[in-house]
Amino acid sequence: MKAFNIHIIHKNERITLTIIPHNDYFKIVYFEGIIGAVKKVGSKWNLMPEEAIEPGEFAPYDYKLTTDGGKIVLGPSEVNQIAEQIENQLT
Repeated sequence: MKAFNIHIIHKNERITLTIIPHNDYFKIVYFEGIIGAVKKVGSKWNLMPEEAIEPGEFAPYDYKLTTDGGKIVLGPSEVNQIAEQIENQLT
């Protein structure tokens, strides 16, 4: 499976994320920086600990480089939106 883009709502704004399949999980990339990864365990999608993510060609996302310095926090709402769109790609 190749990388693909999705859109989620975060803080009432629509943002574009790139999803990169890697081994048994999916990296979540925003403006060429990794903001997290999700892994399906049974029927549930879990946010992975940062130290368990292999960065590969991407570095962790640097929030200091954004004009507003806004941090994207992947909470349950964001993880659910991401998981739903990954599931759609898998079917």
